[in-house]
Amino acid sequence: MKNKLKIKQYSEQLDRQLNLNYRDRDYSYSKLLLTYLFYSIKKNNKFDEFKNSDDIDITKYFRDRNLAAFYDMVTKNIPQDVLLFSSIIRSTELTVFEDYLTESIENSFWYERYEEGRYNVEDLIEKFLDIKSGQKLLYYYNYTYSLLKKLLSISDLELTIFVSDDKNWDEERYYQRYAFIKIYVEINTYNANVVSSMSEIRKERYERIYIESGNAKQDSIPLEDEIVRNNLAENAIAVKYVKDSNLDSINENNIYSRGLDLDKRIIKSVITLPANASYIAGRYGTNRAIEIYDNSVQHDSITFVNATLECITEKRDSWFSKDNIANIVKAANGNKFDFNTKIPYEDIKKNSNSFDPFIYISNGSKLNHSIELGKVAEVFRGNDLVRIRKRLESDIVRTGEYEYRSLAAADLEYENINYEKLPFVKIEKNIDEFVLREGDIVLNKNGSKIRCVLFEGQVDLNIVPDGNILIIRPNKDKVNSLFLKKYFDSVDGTNALLNIAQSGSVLKSINVSRIVKVSIPNPSIEEQNEFALEYKNKKESIIKLNAEIETICKKYFFN
Repeated sequence: MKNKLKIKQYSEQLDRQLNLNYRDRDYSYSKLLLTYLFYSIKKNNKFDEFKNSDDIDITKYFRDRNLAAFYDMVTKNIPQDVLLFSSIIRSTELTVFEDYLTESIENSFWYERYEEGRYNVEDLIEKFLDIKSGQKLLYYYNYTYSLLKKLLSISDLELTIFVSDDKNWDEERYYQRYAFIKIYVEINTYNANVVSSMSEIRKERYERIYIESGNAKQDSIPLEDEIVRNNLAENAIAVKYVKDSNLDSINENNIYSRGLDLDKRIIKSVITLPANASYIAGRYGTNRAIEIYDNSVQHDSITFVNATLECITEKRDSWFSKDNIANIVKAANGNKFDFNTKIPYEDIKKNSNSFDPFIYISNGSKLNHSIELGKVAEVFRGNDLVRIRKRLESDIVRTGEYEYRSLAAADLEYENINYEKLPFVKIEKNIDEFVLREGDIVLNKNGSKIRCVLFEGQVDLNIVPDGNILIIRPNKDKVNSLFLKKYFDSVDGTNALLNIAQSGSVLKSINVSRIVKVSIPNPSIEEQNEFALEYKNKKESIIKLNAEIETICKKYFFN
């Protein structure tokens, strides 16, 4: 081939050799690793060693064992005699390989491109890290990219990138992350060391540590916590970007690990983040939080910050302004705001070592006459005994002395309960305390959307919600049920519930310990009753007007 290949021509040539017979992801990985192999061959002038033979041990040309393992994993079905085509190496400039690899890897990294004036979580984390020239930093990498790229651009930063070895969770994903970072650093000649083993960092001490916690199962004391406690130098700072469900997880190992942080007295602040405040949070499929460790002093309290109250929200998106970031940093450093609070270590230990800001901070700073829900209402889960009705051919279960109607989350509509479809169950145990009473508010505990329904006692049935439903039973002397229900229906009320929801990969989950801490507007009961009466009158008027409109339409549309 006489003409030198350019990026597009090179890619097309490789496509033809691969025949596009592979799954998209493996195919993409294969192209990237083959390009890196060709780059190495070209750079070291080794292409004369390659013949179109099946017996060549390709992996010996990958000096890194993880790259070799990943190569074997994603190219095992690709014939070597087709791919190791010396002409494609000879006909391609070294810079073409470099540009192709850089472009492919950057397109595969997950990071947010915000509009001007919109800042995401990584911008906030950068402020907390407070990077200075010449510092020694450990970056525990999982997925994010824009912050990493900023750090790589600092020429005199002694940067170690640790790619977490969680092969037991997702072996291919681990190798992919490691390969992409390793290749990206090498071909761009960045001054960074990429490692994958704890033994490579075990005895090191770092002035800055950033840990981007992944989704691996927490069956043992979290590795991320051990790194902070063991590798943080004196007078140093660590920042952890974690799943918010880990902050108050009742897993014994998590409770124990949080206790070790308290005993070492280096945990300074915990910040809960608004939903969808970064593209990364969406990719993780779970709400996130930031933990700040400061080894310069012995702390005796944690400053909890609710950043969901210091952000800009538009529809489903949230982001920070420069002022938001400045205020959150000041709040985390102990300056008093209405969205932060200091809690002594001893009080935290009494609360199962929970690091959950929602347990300690009210969301009612912007509400008039606000009060915590738990102070004016009883909140509890439904009873799972009624779930024995599931997958039965008959709606009636004829066992047990006590008869109830079973209410599932699927039976909740946006304004009503579908009473006709509620099946009977008979059980041996009296669970009358779970039977819905007039004025109770029920909402689904889990789901992609929150449905909040007021039970007004319209039917004379013993209805018992199952364990996937939360029951809010207001104190009628302090709260009007309709007033409370309409608040939760409002934008502010819905956001208050969404902010406390812990998110999984698809579903949101609201627990009792969080919802009782939600602040609600609390004018006098007389004013609430007046609101309820006015609301009902307006709604009746709307129903009447809609009926009149329907009559007019029928008059002109039909004979």
